[in-house]
Amino acid sequence: MGLHFIGSNARGTPSMWIFGSTAFQDATIVLSHSQYVTVSANFCGIVHRISFIYASVNYITCRSLWSSLMDIAGSDVPWLVLGDFNSVLGAHDTTGNVSTISCDDFRAALTVCDLVDIEIKGFFHTRISCGRHGMVLSRLDRAVCSHSFLAAWSHIACVILPRSHLDHHPLLISYSAGVSSSPRPFRFQGMWVSHPSFLNLVRSVWSFSIARSGSGIVVQKLKLLKKALRRWNWEVFGDIALNVSNANEKVMLIQGMIGSEGFLDDLFRLETSTLADLDSVLKQHEIFLKEKSRVRWLAEGDRNSKFFHSLLKRRGGNKALSSIQIGENISYDPTEIEHVPSLVAVDDNASILQVPSFDEVRSTIFAMDPLSAPGPDGFLGSFYSHCWEIVGHDVVLAVQVFFHTGRVFPGLNSNFLVLIPKTRMLSWLISFARLLLNLQVILDAFALYGSLSGRLCLIDSVVMGSFLYSIQFYRWPLSLLKDLNAVIRNFFWTGSIDGRKSIQVAWKSCCRTNDSGVLGVKDLGLLNKAMLKKFTWRMLTAESFVFTYLRACFFTQDHRPRTWYVVYSVWPGLKLHYTPLMSKSRWLVGRHSKVYFWTDNWLGDPLIGLVEDMCLLQPPLDSIVCDIYSDSTGWDIPESFRACHPDVASEIEKVVGKQIWASFIPPFRFVLIWHLFHGKIPTDIALRARGYISPSRCRFCCAAEEDLRHLFLDCPFVRALWDAISSTFGHRLKLDGTCLDLWQEEMRVVFSTKLKALWRVSIITIFWVVWFLRNQVTFEGGKVVFTDALSLNWRSVREADSLQSGTMKNSVDELLTLHRLHVSGVLLKVDLLFLLVSVLLLRMNWQLPFTLLIMLGLLAVVGYG
Repeated sequence: MGLHFIGSNARGTPSMWIFGSTAFQDATIVLSHSQYVTVSANFCGIVHRISFIYASVNYITCRSLWSSLMDIAGSDVPWLVLGDFNSVLGAHDTTGNVSTISCDDFRAALTVCDLVDIEIKGFFHTRISCGRHGMVLSRLDRAVCSHSFLAAWSHIACVILPRSHLDHHPLLISYSAGVSSSPRPFRFQGMWVSHPSFLNLVRSVWSFSIARSGSGIVVQKLKLLKKALRRWNWEVFGDIALNVSNANEKVMLIQGMIGSEGFLDDLFRLETSTLADLDSVLKQHEIFLKEKSRVRWLAEGDRNSKFFHSLLKRRGGNKALSSIQIGENISYDPTEIEHVPSLVAVDDNASILQVPSFDEVRSTIFAMDPLSAPGPDGFLGSFYSHCWEIVGHDVVLAVQVFFHTGRVFPGLNSNFLVLIPKTRMLSWLISFARLLLNLQVILDAFALYGSLSGRLCLIDSVVMGSFLYSIQFYRWPLSLLKDLNAVIRNFFWTGSIDGRKSIQVAWKSCCRTNDSGVLGVKDLGLLNKAMLKKFTWRMLTAESFVFTYLRACFFTQDHRPRTWYVVYSVWPGLKLHYTPLMSKSRWLVGRHSKVYFWTDNWLGDPLIGLVEDMCLLQPPLDSIVCDIYSDSTGWDIPESFRACHPDVASEIEKVVGKQIWASFIPPFRFVLIWHLFHGKIPTDIALRARGYISPSRCRFCCAAEEDLRHLFLDCPFVRALWDAISSTFGHRLKLDGTCLDLWQEEMRVVFSTKLKALWRVSIITIFWVVWFLRNQVTFEGGKVVFTDALSLNWRSVREADSLQSGTMKNSVDELLTLHRLHVSGVLLKVDLLFLLVSVLLLRMNWQLPFTLLIMLGLLAVVGYG
């Protein structure tokens, strides 16, 4: 084969052997590693490096490879890296599972080394393997290169060849520095219009008298202008890159003189002049690169020449036709590729309606994108708009002559009424043939079967509606779903259930939701799955008689499907979708009384997975979440469970849904508290983090920025509200944590059921009152009065008291607290006489000593007994 051995990788038993042809006689090994070999070669007079990779399958071992590549990166020598990296860049590179750590390491290495991926031709995936779930396709083999490599070679191609007996596809890399000998077409440069002599040049050329008529005048003058602009461009602008380099050197020279000689007036004026020249040249260079790279999402550009150059080189390198398939053979011979025809005939234009006026032609010209791709003459839309006062008359005359005669002067326009097939990685000659647009056939089809929109409405309303009832209860066979989807697809595109259209949007794209900007046609297979999952969920949660009866037939008490077959036609669909549905579902802890503590997923994962010995299960297996929670003490977690799983116990105590949701608390306050405990209240600081720039100031104290902690805990106005309810209930609050910490701490306070409910309502109401008054000041203005805020809180507490039915302890302290709240309580029978006397005394506002009240209470108890 004429190959000579260059070297192998540095390990006990080599796994890589590098061979080279006569063109690489001088190739030498620069660095040998256990996972790669770097070779220095001189090809076409260009010295460059090539690193051949064979990475380990272990991502930890690969880190030594990435570290070594980072060490040798940064040189200006052109660098090509190719081989088996045994890692992918993301989920798009494989059909199997993705290792996040391996992907992150690989991407970081490419970023630090500043390597860009070379676009491939041929197969996308380069390795096939057998996994647990079937065949897995991955793109493990690739070629990447440095920016200097892109700049050194004009044509770069990476072809993935067919594999034979191996599990990897071979890579074929070709690159050359050859420049096409064909003449370079003229292209108008937008930077020209910024020069003051540009319009004078156009005016002088356009003033020549041409012995032609109509569009021939414009064509001939454009030809003369091309020659003049080429000559003028070289005389005025020259080499743009060289101009930038010279301007930089001048600025550095002047600034060096300022540093050594001091800031003199002459040097200052000279520096100002050179900086202005540099800025002008940089603007010209920026416009030149932006037009050439066709990057439009940079509104003004950032003068990132490296980025523009890389983009240009990648596009230019991938334009080359490196191979073509002829029959069953693939040819890489450039002489055969040269015979591909490059000329196509000009089609006749369509009918003539009316002659456009001067203003119509002008508005059309000025509406053109000034940076769009130029026509055959090479002039952009910006040329005509900038030079309209000079060329406008001749351009309008050429257009009007065309509408009069129906003929276009050769070279002025080269449009085709055809569809060009957009196929990625074309390899067959027939793929380059034009696909003619048969308008008559399409019009006949529209007349016969109606429009696409009509068939879409027919499918959506009639066809889908006929299946909807059956498809939500029964699992349909896959073969039937496939056939029905094919029938609907064919009818939509052709109007016939048997015909097929050669060019159409993928059916999966058509079946996306309307929110995605597509048609919204429903795929019957996905619709069947979605409806069955909805039916399964209703079976588990609905409380109607029918679903309660079916739930008793199909499921056990702990919400699990029965292990035996149930003779019902809906059973196969329920059993199939139960497991995937429950794996993506989580029970919400609130007023629901049938969520099982151990077996249901209400904390992220079922807690039964933490238990090793079922005999030591505490609480019992059939316990529900409501059994573990008490209004008086909060979560009643067994000490054995807390000792074995302290982290889980801590997570359970953070579940506050059941505590803040109660029948006597309005739902809108519950929603506010739920947002507050998740840190999603739109305070000024939170909005600033989202990108809303606005000054922040507390609406109550006007002395600090408004964040969650200050607004609800630290503000002096809010502190006074907390102190007021603390003194009323006789319990001191701890305000040194977060709002959630405050809530969890206060839910452990031991009160009677009635006072505990009012205590919960008071805390929730304070949060709501603060947010309500804050919004009132923000959107309506005014000032907040403390007494009004406090009365609003107590009024809400009394409203909640009328909706709950708790009992109070036999305590004078609770009696006094309820009296301060102006609410009544349900009392025990044994203390009825004592409490009646106490209430009477309190109603009469007698200022008796506390010891006397106790003595009266004892006498009442003894007398009642």
